[in-house]
Amino acid sequence: MSRPFQHIDPRSLLDAIGDDRATFSHLIGMFLSATPPARDALLAAIASDDRETARRLAHQMRGNVVIFGAADLAAELSSLEKALYEGPAPAVQAARCRTLIDAVLAEMEAALAQNGA
Repeated sequence: MSRPFQHIDPRSLLDAIGDDRATFSHLIGMFLSATPPARDALLAAIASDDRETARRLAHQMRGNVVIFGAADLAAELSSLEKALYEGPAPAVQAARCRTLIDAVLAEMEAALAQNGA
């Protein structure tokens, strides 16, 4: 990896899958296609105060980002999930999640490009 990453750890994933570049590309491709609609659904659920749906989506997304080493996003999604149990999600927290999700998506695309996909 020639580019330093701030929001993901591609090396961690590559190590976990035995440096299998095809699997790496496949996993990132799946993430890149599934995450924007999940992000949009999460934000829509928060905006409409559908806490149950928002909690479920935050929980699922957190599980999906952990394997990519997106620790900051995983922590923010966990915090959001907890806040949704306690009441409506604060708009600021939802905005932080969106910013981190978008940053992770951008770095995923860069990691995919760097690995010859």
